[in-house]
Amino acid sequence: MPILKLTQRVQKSGLTVKIASNVLDDLKRYADYTNAGTNEIVQQALAYVFEKDAEFQKWKEHQTTPAPLVRSKSSGTPTSKPVVVPTGKLQPGTDIAS
Repeated sequence: MPILKLTQRVQKSGLTVKIASNVLDDLKRYADYTNAGTNEIVQQALAYVFEKDAEFQKWKEHQTTPAPLVRSKSSGTPTSKPVVVPTGKLQPGTDIAS
């Protein structure tokens, strides 16, 4: 039985990330195992971590400004460039890391 509850539907924004190949492989396998999309799995996994991290929750309570913009790794400057995450269930051989 999967640990994550993968039934919640909410409005979403996009984000592109690079992850280790072995983590991507496991994400694809978990998507197959749960019959869920990779976006939903990442969403629920991050929500779980944020909820369980007591220090983050305490820190977040004292924040008075909106969440920062996504920062470019290369320049460190905020970017308004749209980010894209593949949607739906991955098929074997699908590469989302490129």
